[in-house]
Amino acid sequence: MALRLVRPAASIAATLNTILAAGDDVRLLDGSYVLETALVVPTLRSVRGAGSGRTLVTTSLAPAAGSADDPTNALIKLQGTVDTTYLNTTLSANAAKGATSIAVTAAGTLVAGQWIRLHGHNNTVGGHSGIDGSSGANITLTEIVKVASSYAGGLTVPLASPLQQYHTATNGGVGTACVVTGVVPVERVRLEGFDIAAESGTMAVAILADFADDLTIRDVTGAGFSRALVNLRLGTRDFDLDRLHSRGECNAVVVFDSTMAGRVGTISSSQLGKRFHANGIPRAGAVYYNRCTSITHERIDIKRHVRAGWVLNGVDLSWDYVHGDDLDLTEAAARDPSNAIACFWQQCTSPLADVEFGSNHVFGTMTWTNCRQTVNTELQCALWLHDVHGTTIGSVRGSNEEASPNASPFAGGIWMQDVYGSIGSIYLNGVNYGLHSRGAYATVAIGTYENDARSGSGVAGVIGIMINHSGAVGGGPRIGLYRFSNLANPVYAGSDFTGAATKDFDFEIGTIDAEGTIFRDCVLAKNVSGGTLAVGDLVEVSSASPAGTREMVNHSAANQRGAMVATAVAGNNLYGMVSMAPVSRAAVLCTTAAVAVGDIMEASATAKQAVVNNAATAPNRIGRALRSKAGGSTGVVPIGPA
Repeated sequence: MALRLVRPAASIAATLNTILAAGDDVRLLDGSYVLETALVVPTLRSVRGAGSGRTLVTTSLAPAAGSADDPTNALIKLQGTVDTTYLNTTLSANAAKGATSIAVTAAGTLVAGQWIRLHGHNNTVGGHSGIDGSSGANITLTEIVKVASSYAGGLTVPLASPLQQYHTATNGGVGTACVVTGVVPVERVRLEGFDIAAESGTMAVAILADFADDLTIRDVTGAGFSRALVNLRLGTRDFDLDRLHSRGECNAVVVFDSTMAGRVGTISSSQLGKRFHANGIPRAGAVYYNRCTSITHERIDIKRHVRAGWVLNGVDLSWDYVHGDDLDLTEAAARDPSNAIACFWQQCTSPLADVEFGSNHVFGTMTWTNCRQTVNTELQCALWLHDVHGTTIGSVRGSNEEASPNASPFAGGIWMQDVYGSIGSIYLNGVNYGLHSRGAYATVAIGTYENDARSGSGVAGVIGIMINHSGAVGGGPRIGLYRFSNLANPVYAGSDFTGAATKDFDFEIGTIDAEGTIFRDCVLAKNVSGGTLAVGDLVEVSSASPAGTREMVNHSAANQRGAMVATAVAGNNLYGMVSMAPVSRAAVLCTTAAVAVGDIMEASATAKQAVVNNAATAPNRIGRALRSKAGGSTGVVPIGPA
């Protein structure tokens, strides 16, 4: 093995392929290299440039029509091969994620140290359970793994490393049952330090890796690829990616397809380049298909694209930092309308295809600025959390800094559907439909949620929280502190949230801070009293209502144990949050009687109003007056702890 220095030249692919096939590594110098055919990099070989800003690789290839989204239409290929001569069999029992051996129906001529491939569909379409990863008959899994050195024959095959995916012995009539074959992977390849460009052409992929193990790709930039700059698939594992950057015109920076056990440093795109390629489907900066597993990411920073990320499914994935800036869903919606939901990060399954439910997705920080939807409704968002069993996010910050009218129809918030997990903090500025909770459940614990919709801060906020679950629902979000300003509807129930289906729905907010007015221990309730309810109105709450969730009714007598309306209920929004009195700091409508500072307040005999009773005892007292009010007319008085 030798290191061969190759000078810049046109039509250099044949020379490079000869060097690599002979067992030597390639070092590219400063300058431009033109590939007239695909570059094939075999096992144990490396191709290194002088740096992504110094070595430029371009192509004279003219791909076939219709290949814009074909991953094999690639400029640099790292491709292992399936070998059925020593093994071509099936599983005789399910092989669980983490298993250290598999059971096969025939062993062929398999020996220790050889590689095997597990490939096929699972046996059931996923439901809202099954965190072991056994669901997902509509996806095709591929895993490659080495046979352990201890194997000496037989139908029980020990593995050199635990399985990363769950594989089933039967397919339940969907797709192809899991087959087990031999495979010869491409191993220990390194690509580093060059820019690769195909602008104005229809090259789908710059670098393709199939059946690869121990792969390193670093300091590679590029532009002009109609599928992706880098596409890893078919069980590629134990990879190390870093400093992969799109200068523009790439429909994705990296596509991960049934890949596993990898580390990703930085994936990024430029603010100045073209947002998408003229052909193919613009998907996201980072895209994940077919149950990618055990991949860690340090930083994804995507500018001027359609999304930062799209995770169709996956298990045990983590991202330290994700940022999106100037993302626009318009072209994705035009070319792939059924999947156009989120304009920042689309988490888990699409509406119709690839039915699988992810698990254990962990994010440190997620931030986005000026990300635009195509419609100003709750049917799109910036961040979509869907069908994930265990999503953990440290902090979320979404901001729309653009001025109307450019921003008005486009600023999106967060949509949570059929998901459980936790979010430490959320800050949204200048968005509509800030937090949207729907589907069967959205049991997400949120520490702090702040929605700042003040004038001049972007889009004027319409809805801070939308509850729109339908069918047999489970739990909704539980929020520790909800702080908002200038929202028309701090809490709003959508048209699907009606009837007996909502009877056992649970949605709680520990503290509501409405521009300095504080309510504690707030729960969702339905207004059945007729008319409107304003913030601070006193009501009674019935928890035994047969019609749905808790019901707010006007109290009928003095000295009743009351609740205080924490978010206004008016028009077609029949639901709001109520705080069970006493509260720590709020404002309450009082009767015509005079109120002095320090007076103890309780529910009066007049509906929605409070009155002084300094002899009131718990639990009837609702608070102590912090300001006086003259007699003769009703008025609002701030109250504090009694």
